Amino acid sequence: MKKFLLTFCLATGLSYSQDTIIDIDGNTYDFLSYGTQDWTVENAAMGTYRDGTTIPQVTEATEWNNLTTGAWCYYNNDPNKGKLYNWYAVMGIHDNDPSTPNKEFAPEGWHVPSDEEWTTLEEYLIANGYNYDGTTTGNKIAKSMASNDEWSFGGIGSPGENESTNNSSGFNAKPEQWREGIFSGNYQEGFYNGGGNALFWTQTDAETNLAFQRGILHYEVSLLSPPVSKLGGKSVRFVQDSENNCSADGTFQDQDGNAHQYINYGSLDWSVSEVNVTTYRDGTPIPLVVDESDWGSQSTGAYCYVNNDPNNNILYNYYAIIGKHDNDPNTPNKNLAPEGWRMPSEADWNNLDEFISNSDYVSDGNVAMTMASTSGWNNSSNQGAPGFMQSENNSSCFNAYPNGTRGVGAGFNQQGETSEFWSTDEQTHYINFAINTFINTNNNPGNGKSARFVRDFEDNCTSDITITASASEVCAGESVDLSVNLNLPTICDMQINLTDIPLGQEIPGFTYGGFYNEHYYYVHNDPTSWTDGEQICRENGGYLVCINDESENTFVSNLTNNNIWIGLLRDPETCEFRWLDCIDINYTNWRPGEPNSGPCGEPYTQIIRGCSFGYNTWNNLGNNSSNGACYSNMVPIMEIDPEIYQTFDPSTTYLWSTGDTTETISVTPTETTEYWVDVITNGMTCREYVTINVTAPVAPTGDSEQTFCGTATVADLTVMGDSIQWYDAATGGNLLDSTTILTDGQVVYASSFISYLDFNNWNNESNGGNGNEPSDDPNGNFENYALIKTPSGLWDDYQENTQAKHLLESNVSLGIVSGYDYLGNNNSSYYYKSQNSSSWNEANNTANLSGGWLATIKSQAESDFVTELVSEFSSDLVWIGLYQDIEDNNYSEPDGAWKWLNFYQCEESRLAVTVSIQDITITASATEVCAGESVDLSISTIDVEYFNWDDNEPNDTAGIENVVHIQPSGKWNDNGSESYSTNAIFELNYEVSELGNLIFLGHYNNHSYFYANQSLSWPDANQMAESYNTYLLNINTAEENEFIVNSVNNLGLVLDAWLGMIQDENDELYSEPSGGWKWLNSNYLNPEDYSYIWSTGDTAENITVTPTETTEYWVDVTTNGVTCREYITISVQEITINASATEVCAGESVDLTISSGLTAGSAVCTSSDLPTNLQNGLVGYWPFCGNANDESGNGNNGTVNGAILTSDRFGEDDNAYLFDGINDWVSLNGPIQDMANFTISAWVYHTGESYSGIFSDANGVPGEDVFFNMSPSEVGVHADKQSTNLKSLVIPGPLSGPSAFVTSQDFNGQWQNILWTLSPTESKIYINGINVAIIDATGSNIGNHDSNPSIGRLTDNFTSEFYPTQYFTGKLDDFIIWSRTLSESEIQQLTNFSTYTWSTGETTTNIIVTPTETTEYWVDVTTNGVTCREYITISVTAPPAPTGNSVQGGCSDSTVGSNNNAFTGENLQWYAAPSGGTALPDSHLLADGTYYYISQTVNGCESSDRFEFLYLAPQPTITIDNSVICEGDIAIVSVSSSPSLGSATFLWNTGETSESITLSPTESSTFWVDQIYNSGGPENIQTVCRYFFEITVDNAPEAPISGGDILECETIAAQSLFATASANAGESITWYDAATGGNVVANPSLGTAGTVTFFAEAINDTSGCSSLTRTAVTLTITSVAAPTGDAVQSFCDNVTVSDLLVTGSNIQWYDAATGGNGLDPSSALANEQVLYASQTQNGCESLNRLEVNVEIDIIPDPILINTELEFCLAREETLADLEIDDQGFALELYDSFSGGNMLPMDTLLEDGVSYHATLYDAVSGCESLVRLEVVPTVIPCEVIIYNALSLNGNGQNDYMVIENAEYFPDNSLEVYNRDGHLIYSQTQYGLDDNLFRGVANVGNIYGGGTIYNSSSGSNLPTGSYLYVFKYFNPYEQQQYTLKGFLTINSN
Repeated sequence: MKKFLLTFCLATGLSYSQDTIIDIDGNTYDFLSYGTQDWTVENAAMGTYRDGTTIPQVTEATEWNNLTTGAWCYYNNDPNKGKLYNWYAVMGIHDNDPSTPNKEFAPEGWHVPSDEEWTTLEEYLIANGYNYDGTTTGNKIAKSMASNDEWSFGGIGSPGENESTNNSSGFNAKPEQWREGIFSGNYQEGFYNGGGNALFWTQTDAETNLAFQRGILHYEVSLLSPPVSKLGGKSVRFVQDSENNCSADGTFQDQDGNAHQYINYGSLDWSVSEVNVTTYRDGTPIPLVVDESDWGSQSTGAYCYVNNDPNNNILYNYYAIIGKHDNDPNTPNKNLAPEGWRMPSEADWNNLDEFISNSDYVSDGNVAMTMASTSGWNNSSNQGAPGFMQSENNSSCFNAYPNGTRGVGAGFNQQGETSEFWSTDEQTHYINFAINTFINTNNNPGNGKSARFVRDFEDNCTSDITITASASEVCAGESVDLSVNLNLPTICDMQINLTDIPLGQEIPGFTYGGFYNEHYYYVHNDPTSWTDGEQICRENGGYLVCINDESENTFVSNLTNNNIWIGLLRDPETCEFRWLDCIDINYTNWRPGEPNSGPCGEPYTQIIRGCSFGYNTWNNLGNNSSNGACYSNMVPIMEIDPEIYQTFDPSTTYLWSTGDTTETISVTPTETTEYWVDVITNGMTCREYVTINVTAPVAPTGDSEQTFCGTATVADLTVMGDSIQWYDAATGGNLLDSTTILTDGQVVYASSFISYLDFNNWNNESNGGNGNEPSDDPNGNFENYALIKTPSGLWDDYQENTQAKHLLESNVSLGIVSGYDYLGNNNSSYYYKSQNSSSWNEANNTANLSGGWLATIKSQAESDFVTELVSEFSSDLVWIGLYQDIEDNNYSEPDGAWKWLNFYQCEESRLAVTVSIQDITITASATEVCAGESVDLSISTIDVEYFNWDDNEPNDTAGIENVVHIQPSGKWNDNGSESYSTNAIFELNYEVSELGNLIFLGHYNNHSYFYANQSLSWPDANQMAESYNTYLLNINTAEENEFIVNSVNNLGLVLDAWLGMIQDENDELYSEPSGGWKWLNSNYLNPEDYSYIWSTGDTAENITVTPTETTEYWVDVTTNGVTCREYITISVQEITINASATEVCAGESVDLTISSGLTAGSAVCTSSDLPTNLQNGLVGYWPFCGNANDESGNGNNGTVNGAILTSDRFGEDDNAYLFDGINDWVSLNGPIQDMANFTISAWVYHTGESYSGIFSDANGVPGEDVFFNMSPSEVGVHADKQSTNLKSLVIPGPLSGPSAFVTSQDFNGQWQNILWTLSPTESKIYINGINVAIIDATGSNIGNHDSNPSIGRLTDNFTSEFYPTQYFTGKLDDFIIWSRTLSESEIQQLTNFSTYTWSTGETTTNIIVTPTETTEYWVDVTTNGVTCREYITISVTAPPAPTGNSVQGGCSDSTVGSNNNAFTGENLQWYAAPSGGTALPDSHLLADGTYYYISQTVNGCESSDRFEFLYLAPQPTITIDNSVICEGDIAIVSVSSSPSLGSATFLWNTGETSESITLSPTESSTFWVDQIYNSGGPENIQTVCRYFFEITVDNAPEAPISGGDILECETIAAQSLFATASANAGESITWYDAATGGNVVANPSLGTAGTVTFFAEAINDTSGCSSLTRTAVTLTITSVAAPTGDAVQSFCDNVTVSDLLVTGSNIQWYDAATGGNGLDPSSALANEQVLYASQTQNGCESLNRLEVNVEIDIIPDPILINTELEFCLAREETLADLEIDDQGFALELYDSFSGGNMLPMDTLLEDGVSYHATLYDAVSGCESLVRLEVVPTVIPCEVIIYNALSLNGNGQNDYMVIENAEYFPDNSLEVYNRDGHLIYSQTQYGLDDNLFRGVANVGNIYGGGTIYNSSSGSNLPTGSYLYVFKYFNPYEQQQYTLKGFLTINSN
């Protein structure tokens, strides 16, 4: 819809006052309106003046006492109190210099109130009922202004009495304290509380040291205003005059001449003032009814004033509203509303109510307050009602005033309470002072109500306005951008003469071409494009020329030799040519072969003038053609029709239905909403509408708590709803895959989306078709894309590669689109059909690149429209934007998950579901037993899978310690709950970042952690956790423990905090100090809530089993209807299998090692833990339990050099050392003693590739070296005390002989015990207790060396002499040296020697397995004749490839590390190839157009498959034509990009989007350009990357200094003037003939009459930069022309020379054309006299003179013929009845002695009014010199009697009124009662005090036992009486008698 108006609008829209202001310091203040003033309702709080100057803070008393300039302080100098100011600060006196202007104290637009403004506020509050007693007299407003704070006690009506009832005005004056300066009255200098007073400065000066303040005291009812010392510190408020924020959309007049403003509300215009007409539209009077009984008896239209006071508004009965003026049913009703308006119907009122209710005018549903006026209402305590705070009313500007009503029989009532309005449906709509809604009700048609006018919002706008929406269909809560597209009206639509400018004259930029066929023609001076030429013509009131015949074509062609643009163009929608002025095409002159370029190409038309071929013929072109002489340099020719000539004002303003006034807005509808915008351009107001359809799906439903057994995935969750998707957050968050494993206590969120296809038109029976679509083809090929089959319009699904046309849709007109045919538009959608066929994906890409999309069809109406569009393409297939999403969870063939490309899937609020995992754990007394042993199985109440106890914890060292805290080391310690206090850490099982005042630690595994930094006992910490709806920290993994340690340490906090772990004394496993530990937040199992059934058939909670073989047991636990099963396997064995890993990746090897005997289960860390026999002969024992100390007691402690602690063979942390093979070793602190017998044992986990030193004791002396080393396949030892007898032993090797070898053994990658014994005769090596080598060792031993032995390396002489590597690579543990040779049994005891048979068939203590799937292994271990079997399962993990978008985008500086979060997976690794290769580092730069491959590592396992994706990040090239410019010059910067895929656009920091911009910086600056890259395709990737560049600017020199302008008068002799100027040193001057541009002037001089200005430009001789401006020097030789004026001048009176009128300066009159005598201005003129005038300008007199001829004509005065001027009012005599002699001239009468208004001769004469007559000569235009005054007497000729008396003493109707009786003194009045008795008689009634006041003056009249006569003085009783009034009319010479009934009311 559009609208066109000639508006008289004052503004573009409505608004209401803001409610806050901000001062210079950023403080925000609320303010309220009180009458004509806005007042802040908070005290000033800034410390600077408006310009930023600091106001000093003064705290010291003496300094404050001596101030003469502004200062402030806090009360009591306490920063928590308010600010106080002295008076000098309020006035802005900031120094003592009287010449310095004062500062501004208040914010911009505000000021400190004067005493007078405080008085205005006081009067307003009193008048509006804010006195505490509700009266409107006297100053009792303090209570209404005081805040609700605690005031000191006060009496009735004071602020201190019941503070809760204070502040009804909202002024909010707080009981702030104050500061006194020098002694003032009763106060000394200092701070005062005063019992709670609010004191405010005014800006009004009282005297030298005093100024006025205003005060509210806790005990006073009044607002006080005493003068006080200017040194005092007081509070301050700000004030401004209220703005009238109601701006009308226009004005109109009613039939009585009353002016009304109107405002548009939606589709209707409403008057916003009360209707007060007294006539109908045709002038028929509406009866005024005063009498109450008459009012109730009316059956036709009537009106009255409120309370019968003509100063009040009018009330109408219903009959007046509908124009019922008589009771004849055949008589048409009148119109009460003026022309073009109507009285509103019930529907109109409902429309208004709905519009305002849904508008921004309303907050909290307070419609009544929005529509009510700001005054006149009774007070109400109902917040939001009109009577609550009237100053806040009327935000909609409807201005409904509380006129109340007049009821039938009830009189006037509810004034101040209601504003009631009639509808034409006999209903009323009203606003009540105490109700916040707009109410409608039925009503008695006789009642009196207010009225308003209304009309439909007109729409005759000619501008083409469209609203572009970023989306026409959105989900509830989504934002939509709306922008205005304005195509201005064509000239044929603008038939309004707005501007009266003479035509045929020159117009800037044009050359006047001539007048032809009643039109004017102008040739533009410069070539333009067609569109620019059309715009220029419009702006100058015309249009591009339109040609109607051959002669006009010839005329136009001959106006210029240039090629010509004419106003013929192709319509972009129809592709048909049309003229701009809308005339039919009756004539064309196309060049042969034209027009061409297809049906819609080259839309603009030229006349060829630039070449001989086709001369004067027409050709169609593009907008900026430049192809040779024939088709370039087109100039527009403008044609002007003088009947519609107008200039065009291009300025445009906007007003949206939301109240916004910008061209583009953003809206967020929650339901389908129609928006509109008014666009005001060139005096036209046009309205356009757009509807945004909003979809709000229904939220999913289901159980908010769902319980599962053991493990569950998202797929196990059950809710009801459409297209359910699960997320890990209430909003946003991550989409959860159906396979996502759920955890106990986890909260997940179900989201419901609208169905994918609400409407379909498949070719099937339900749609009237003969098919069964959608369906896949008979061969089973999936058909996932939809098209329309024409001409039926039904849909069918096809394979993607099918070749078909496609239908493009856009929400804006795309004009001419290459490759498409325009079809039509409907509901803001424009449709184009492709000319070529393609696949579906190709069609989608083409549509996107063309600015639209594949069509979306969402309704039957839209389908019907599209079907009609494509029906002409018989048997065509047409692609549309419907496809089947095979990635969707609801996908199924053939009809699942069909979606529109651009169709929103809308999400409702998500349903939170809390997951409960019944993680039942079976606890066994033993899980590994031999056959026949019993095992106790019990159901554990808790599954604590992870502990991190400190050494020797838990221990109960301080009594029962049943709670736990985490220590700074990260280890745990048990404590008593009350005996220890520390901090606390709280945990939530969802992600938030704020929780009260707790310190946020971070998120881990979707949980949130917070730190309470205060000392608490465990119960207090737990109670605090509950108060925050959270729980004490639970730690379930080492990783979580590490996260807590790092998070606390990173924030600099102390890691000492309570955990949520307790020791449950009621648990069956409870034992001190280590049994029964559980997490407080875990799922407790209450035995009363559970039932059990075991696999054995038992039903108890605990059972005992005696397995004879490894057995799996299970138990079903049922609670709340959910049954969960848990399993446990009891291995019948006595040994343990240690695996290097129990969870491995597919293809990885696992070391399985048997541990039994002494070291079978845990590390031995002291020698006392060794068997007693093995403690004998210890030289050193290094168990490496956290250090390298010697635990033998011999003090041979080690010093660690580089090696780090690691896990031992039992998996226990920090119980072995890891050596890197480079420079790690442990040096022992003393030499080893000389030993002939010894044993060395070490547990070794070797990983080196060559020899590694295990131990050496060497000082480099030959024959005294000892070493112990190994390689992956050999173990070597060397011990030689004698230099002549080197003995070494290397294995593999023979059991005898120095150099023989045995079968090789692999020592790497597994724990091995390597033991070496040496005796005086032989040396042996044992591997895991088995002797593998023996050699003669006579003479070898360990020497007593001076150097310190080393563990983990060989000394240098060994490496250089024997082996290439000196350092050990791998782990070492439990290194022991004995000074004796251990026996075979001791060696087997040490290594737990047994025989083994593995399930693999191997018989060693350790084996290596490489499972490809999860596998259970077993081993039979026979020790001491006892064989037990042990099982172990190795879990194998094979993770999938990570997921993500197959196309990713970024900036050219993006790296691997910055893009990891774009993919879903764990521990991502990037590669350049799909397999193999090296992982790319995080710093690796990503390249545009490159494919990358990503794996993920889950639980340490890297996926074998890699996710492939294409990375797009084009690098733009920025080119600067000149990076160094002069100030004022420009630099052209261009940017280009060559993406490997898609396209890029650019956004510069200037806001431009072109590929090249022009910059003109004033200083050296850094600029940037954003590259906005779109890859295109269905998975369009958009990136925005910013690139910076710099431009250096050399400063421009200052402009030269002018030598001065020169002016001389023209002389006869030759003259020459020269311009001069000067510049700074190092600069030169160049002269120009223009301020900018222009030509260089070599000689800036003037030699002839006239004025010329030259412009001097300074040029820096070094940089060559020119000054930004030029200095103008003007040379003038003045030649003055003669003055101008009428050659003949006529007068109607005697005149002088000074009365002659000519135009010129300093006029001088002469009696001759040259020479002659000068004339005095007072000289009298004579008829036919000739005079001559010259003028003088700038001291120069004109050489020529103006000749003037004088004519004088005098008219006589009128004469009154009949001086008898008495007239009768009844005869309605007029001015024409006056008898005046006109003496042959025209008689005219005026309303004043001079000037004034001429009166029509039919003007009715009025009594005592002066009329002034004059005679007028139409020929000369002269009139009488003096007007004749005529004053008639007009006397009334009739008597009017008012027949009601109301004797209640209220001063109204208290005597009988006989109007005009005084003009007929010969009269008498008689009054009779109903019995016929005369009770009153009076002559000359109405004169003096002869008035009947309801008291008898004749006889004695009885009534009810009372005598009523003149002596009694009593009022006559209520009733009806008869009156008789007689009078003689002297003007008519006739006697009259009037009779009637008189009503007396004495109640």
